[in-house]
Amino acid sequence: MSARREALIIAIDEYADPGLRRLRAPAHDADELGAVLADPEIGGFTVRRLRNAPAHEISEVLEEFFADRTSDDVLLVHFSGHGLKGADGALHLAATNTKLNRLAATSVAAEFVNRQMTASRSRRIVLLLDCCYAGAFARGLLPRAGAADLGIEEQLAGRGRAVITASSAVQFAFEGDAATTVRRRPSVFTGVLVQGLRSGDADRDGDGIVTLDEMYDHVYAGVRAVTPHQTPGKWVFDMQGSLPIARRPATPRPAPSARVRPLSRVTAAVRRSPGRAVAAGLACALAAGTPLLLTEIRPTRGTPVDAAATTGRTIFRDDFTSRANRWPHTGAAGPHGGYYVNGAYRYGSRTPGQTWWAVPSTPSEVYPTAPANLRMSVAARWTSPDDAAWFGLVCRANGDEDAYIFTVAEGVAHIAKMKNRIFDELRGEPLRGVDLHAGVTLTADCATTDADHTTQLSLAVDGKTVVQYRDTAEPLPPGAVGVTVEMSPQATDAEAEFTGFATSRL
Repeated sequence: MSARREALIIAIDEYADPGLRRLRAPAHDADELGAVLADPEIGGFTVRRLRNAPAHEISEVLEEFFADRTSDDVLLVHFSGHGLKGADGALHLAATNTKLNRLAATSVAAEFVNRQMTASRSRRIVLLLDCCYAGAFARGLLPRAGAADLGIEEQLAGRGRAVITASSAVQFAFEGDAATTVRRRPSVFTGVLVQGLRSGDADRDGDGIVTLDEMYDHVYAGVRAVTPHQTPGKWVFDMQGSLPIARRPATPRPAPSARVRPLSRVTAAVRRSPGRAVAAGLACALAAGTPLLLTEIRPTRGTPVDAAATTGRTIFRDDFTSRANRWPHTGAAGPHGGYYVNGAYRYGSRTPGQTWWAVPSTPSEVYPTAPANLRMSVAARWTSPDDAAWFGLVCRANGDEDAYIFTVAEGVAHIAKMKNRIFDELRGEPLRGVDLHAGVTLTADCATTDADHTTQLSLAVDGKTVVQYRDTAEPLPPGAVGVTVEMSPQATDAEAEFTGFATSRL
């Protein structure tokens, strides 16, 4: 019997437990990865997709998938969804029926997956985990150990297998009775993987074959280029020889349509997922030799656009020498807060994994509702030493529920969307040669196109446009403008200083 190449792609984006937020990226991950693996000129796998299934069904499918194999069969499993860590430190994969207070009975334990892989006769098994390990701590998430400390060597070890995780630096631990959705981007992992296989870029030695090691090296470099705070991990156990994962296509496959089919009963959600990651579907071909490193990154929804070049009259300006515009003045204590100091406004957070913003609350042309088409600018710098955090601008802010968010961190710039307090990372770009402690000038554009009712977004750093996006998926209505600070789950304190805030019409 000839060796078989089979892939099982598990995507869970809906959960019965209200403590587990619905996700958007898993379904997209499954579609994109499944297509490239099934392509006879690339992966050549027979692909099975399993989406939104209860734990018992996932377990049964996994057992069946690994059973009745030969030693030469190549078996690949990809899981995209919530990963949870129980009180005993064991990893659990969340299913649609998972109850956070009954993980053992309602989730798929890593130990079960390990047993099925161990029982399989195949010695060419690859397990890809694109998930976070979510946990609750007060109002935010408590960071725990990285993937290596999850005991993956013990939980998923065995002969002839490899385990690759989306991140080892921003994983979460479940330590309570609720899990909160915060910003996460492990889907950058699957996006970079798909891009590397589809384009052939993952064939790093140019021999026409993408091996397991080349696939990981490509993903590692691509993910790290997008966000230095996310580090994929790899564990290989007694894998004999070089394992071919895919062929380099003779003609690179074009990226699929940027628009994603809407998920059933899901209006806006993303795994926020660890710390701060980037949405699926990102391609990371770096443009070398420039101080500000730009990449061509494909968004999951919508398409990139050129920022509007013309500006109208200034409708709001604040040099923060007085409190007339009534930015929140709560002091530096508490989970988040802001205060005026020496002609500047400082805003900070002490809640890991959370994003907060401040808006001027005196009624004006930008509060409570600013024009739909506008440009914001501000000078900003870190006043805290923690680099595992982001600062920037917001537009179309409505309460603490909705906003477009433009942020920069050490090595990365992002545009995101919050809808109903759930984050959707729209696009990210590497950012090099910028000292955020010395200070930068941020300029963000937000404009609605009347013809198609889409919203065009762009962010410039020191006059250079670094990331752009067109939101075609339920664009936000007009709202207020302001500044924002976000802490990654591993950060301890974040405070930024803002000066010279201005808003003009586009």
